[in-house]
Amino acid sequence: MNARRATVLTVVGLALFLAAITLGTAAASPIKWVSVPLGTHQFGHLRSPDGIVAQAGPNEVGFKKGGTGCGCMDGPGGPVSFDVARNGSIWLFDVLNHRLLVWRSGAPAHPARTVRLGSNLDVR
Repeated sequence: MNARRATVLTVVGLALFLAAITLGTAAASPIKWVSVPLGTHQFGHLRSPDGIVAQAGPNEVGFKKGGTGCGCMDGPGGPVSFDVARNGSIWLFDVLNHRLLVWRSGAPAHPARTVRLGSNLDVR
């Protein structure tokens, strides 16, 4: 009788656990998408940029060509992301050189500073 009771309690416990997961997921707040107007682009009608906020030549940022051109992980590589800080400085993630490059606001000619990251960083 104890084995049967243990089985029933296990089944009831699992049912309650699954119900709690389902209710928790259903009760989660929905995603609220934010619309950001980016303007309209017309192909073939380019205009001058409003401003240049950062410049770097091939000796200042890590770039590579490579691979067989299959489109997988062996293709060209270079900086993968950037951010604009509250003070207007530009932060660029130079993944191939394991560092962040920082340009001061209003001084786009060359990076003002470099923040070294660990060489064991694995970002793809």
